Amino acid sequence: MMSLAEAKDASSIRLFQLPIARGIVAQLVQAVVFLHSEGIAHGDLHAGNILIRLPESIDTLSKEQLYERESFTPLSSKRHYSNVLDTLVPPEAHFESETPLSFPSDIWTLACTIWTIIAQQPLFEGFNPSADWWDSRARWFNKNSTRHSGATARPLVQRFHDAVQKPRRKFDMSEIGQEEKTAWFAILHTILAFRPEERLTAVQVMGCEWMQKWALPELARMKIQ
Repeated sequence: MMSLAEAKDASSIRLFQLPIARGIVAQLVQAVVFLHSEGIAHGDLHAGNILIRLPESIDTLSKEQLYERESFTPLSSKRHYSNVLDTLVPPEAHFESETPLSFPSDIWTLACTIWTIIAQQPLFEGFNPSADWWDSRARWFNKNSTRHSGATARPLVQRFHDAVQKPRRKFDMSEIGQEEKTAWFAILHTILAFRPEERLTAVQVMGCEWMQKWALPELARMKIQ
């Protein structure tokens, strides 16, 4: 058994077939729903912490076992830092450092991990602001928000083309169709909201169209097989 990150690194193309990717996402969301329903935030959600084959019933794990895995209980303990990789740290950990992290922080890293499962490359690739980043932003950005280097930001649609569709087309793998793309973008936009209070809960993520029409049915088919 290996982690999701190890599985991707072992592949020369760093891509899962779409049915497999959908099934993994469905299992991941189910696990996050369970944790949050128990009052537990994962606190360290990323591809390196996801096993390719999850247990048939995560209910067999006790709260104590889950807590030992870098998790914490936001209602009874306050945490002002994130354990995830620098490029996955939720915005509130940088810009609202006096506010304790909670369940929405898991939702941010869940979004980044879902992208990693579907795409060839991670969503974010290197932005790691220091504590005084906002006050010193003039060192990197002009007043009109463009970068001094002349580099331009890639919108989500362009990242989707470069990291999802283009490599899948190159290796003769199934691409995401227009209907699924629309549903997938809808879920990403709602769980990548900059303000934590505007992100969906894990239960709401489970009820999104993409989960109901693509991810969960794929997981059900995998269990039958």
